[in-house]
Amino acid sequence: MKKILIVGGTGRLATFTIKELLSGNEKIKIYSFSRGKDKSNSGFKEVEYFFSTEHDSMELDKFIANNQFDIILFTPNLLTQAISFKNLITIVRAKNIPIIFIGSAAIFTKIPNAKTRGLRTEREELIRTSGIRYAIVRPTMIYGHVRDNNIYKLKSFVEKYPFVITPSGADTKHSPVLIHDLAKLISLLILKVDIDNIEVNCAGPELISFKEMIYKIKGKRIPIIQIPSSAVKFVLNNVRKMGFKAWHPEKIDRFNENKIEDESEKMFVDFGFHLTSFEEGIKKYDP
Repeated sequence: MKKILIVGGTGRLATFTIKELLSGNEKIKIYSFSRGKDKSNSGFKEVEYFFSTEHDSMELDKFIANNQFDIILFTPNLLTQAISFKNLITIVRAKNIPIIFIGSAAIFTKIPNAKTRGLRTEREELIRTSGIRYAIVRPTMIYGHVRDNNIYKLKSFVEKYPFVITPSGADTKHSPVLIHDLAKLISLLILKVDIDNIEVNCAGPELISFKEMIYKIKGKRIPIIQIPSSAVKFVLNNVRKMGFKAWHPEKIDRFNENKIEDESEKMFVDFGFHLTSFEEGIKKYDP
């Protein structure tokens, strides 16, 4: 029986991945380790849940050191891992456990002096040179659930109003990936693939502009009002300075970048892996 540890196991991507893992006939045992007290997504009776004290990363290190797992899926954003990250890699290397990290295609941004690109590159290089058996999965814009903060908000607005207001760049090509497809890819890595220095970009099967997304959601053409990106960034910067939550202005710059194309489908086609088109994907929103 394969023993799988999912770090961040009550998060949205982890939840979809658990559903995918449990849908097959594989003999598996899933352990979920999460920080904090939010147990709202701990509803799988087949999963054994563990919750650490909020923000106490040392508990995760001890948990891995004191238990044996066949593979670890690490779903939290690599950028949020600072002090404990090197400790985690040291423990995993000593126990020879393969680990799957969820990165981001934002590492390929061409924005000059993008702060997150440097941090993502640093984290990935640490993994790459650590001597552990690893896989890094870099999804593009993820959609398909009500907390995706991307397409769901756009979908809700488009379905409600006869027009859309966006930052300039509505003709820029994107490649959003459905969360169901990403979860399927991760489950294949966990169950079917020998993890050893794998890096894969996971994007949707088509390059599609923001404008085309709006038309497909609405089912027809509607007016699109584009606001200069500089004005949007100015507002976001000031909102953040006042202490309110808001998008990082860098996201607006990335909005105007053409996105990467997918590598995952051709790598895993032998396992029956196929990506869902955007037109079909927007029909699959789960709560």
